[in-house]
Amino acid sequence: MRVRTSHLRRTAWSALSLTLLAGCATEREAAPPPLAPNRVVVDLSNETIDALAERVAAQVAAQVAAQAAPQPGSVAGIEVGNAGPRNEAGRPTATVAGRAVAPALRASPPPGVFVKPPHVEASAAIAEATAAVDAACEWLVAHQSEDGGWHPDTFTTRCPGVPCEGRGASAYAPGVTGLAVTALLRATPTFEANPRRDAILAGLRYLRGLQDSEGCIGPRISSHFQYNHACASLALVEAAARGAGASADIRESAQHAVDFVLRSQNPYLGWRYGVRDGDNDTSMTCWMVRVLAAARDAGLRVDDNAWRGALAWVDKMTEPEFGRVGYQRRGGPTARPIETLERFPPELSEAMTAAGLLVREVCGQTVADNEFARKGADLVLSRPPTWDVEHGTNDFYYWELGTDALRRADAPRWAVWRSALHGAVTLRQHREDSHAHGSWDALDAWSNEGGRLYATATLCLALENVVSTR
Repeated sequence: MRVRTSHLRRTAWSALSLTLLAGCATEREAAPPPLAPNRVVVDLSNETIDALAERVAAQVAAQVAAQAAPQPGSVAGIEVGNAGPRNEAGRPTATVAGRAVAPALRASPPPGVFVKPPHVEASAAIAEATAAVDAACEWLVAHQSEDGGWHPDTFTTRCPGVPCEGRGASAYAPGVTGLAVTALLRATPTFEANPRRDAILAGLRYLRGLQDSEGCIGPRISSHFQYNHACASLALVEAAARGAGASADIRESAQHAVDFVLRSQNPYLGWRYGVRDGDNDTSMTCWMVRVLAAARDAGLRVDDNAWRGALAWVDKMTEPEFGRVGYQRRGGPTARPIETLERFPPELSEAMTAAGLLVREVCGQTVADNEFARKGADLVLSRPPTWDVEHGTNDFYYWELGTDALRRADAPRWAVWRSALHGAVTLRQHREDSHAHGSWDALDAWSNEGGRLYATATLCLALENVVSTR
């Protein structure tokens, strides 16, 4: 059977896509698809990106020649056209081998499967990301409420004329405010150079006003109140590090928030929705580790045992052969809000693998010296940002996590991810002459909660990793 070279090259990059389930926080898990024995070995640490593609293309050609007529329904095989193996849900099966990742292959990439994005030079990516960040920050400031917070359910009252779309839930105002303040803070290298200081200070006053006597920020009326606390705490800690406002008062509130994070950690493990209640998950653990890492950098008090516990949890959740990190089960599937489970299939995200990788990196492990960090980085790279609402690939939370994790990994992985981020995020920002200018549509797995405010703040944070103002 003849296979065109262009098809092989696209297939080679499809071999960096994965349809296994990853972990992400919340209500319902889907069953993971089976692993298929056919494997295409990919080692990003030893080759350039282009050489990797050529090598995988050769491997694909060999497999296509060996299996010219794969049997539908078989566990193994290479998909050509519409033939090939499927799991019980009717989706293509995937396979992983050590540090390698590959789906069941086909001569042309299926919908929603990543094909290597056009390379974007670093200088161009940084320039366009800088402009996008500036526009996003302007939109956030324009939609800040009079009390200093950002409210997902009522932000449209700030819109003149036709209001922006994308309302979220009122319960997440403390967390969304934390995301917005952090995005504004990171837009410039220093607080003194920031043209949006007044908006930042108003947001910080709002958050400090929500802090209780134990240091928790926001009411504990939602089962997810720890997410609000983590996002809000990150904003306070980064503001303290930059000397924002009355820095002594900010540092006091930030330390109080960090103390609540430490008090909430389960002994020798991680975090979840309660306060030292014995329940853990990878998403919440990653958020708390991010707060503690920022606190460490700001010179605040952090218990070193926290790092050991977080790593113990991530190790417990890491499937050793393939490096996938589960949400609450080793190598287990992602979770989604029930209402978005079908629209945004969980197998199209590696959010918890990105979270686990980020925890490892913050705690000192690297892709150069840690096997599971390498495997995790390759799995994350297999699902880079792809804006495709029709096929359900949008997951802004994952994209921000993956960006933060892969920028710390190595240059080859970062170059591919950055190019994908450019196409999925920078080019999707509203730039028309409307009040939505600078924002992103609330179209992902988590937008029902945080709405357009969450979408814009989160994607702004992702792009700030490209700009590297921190």
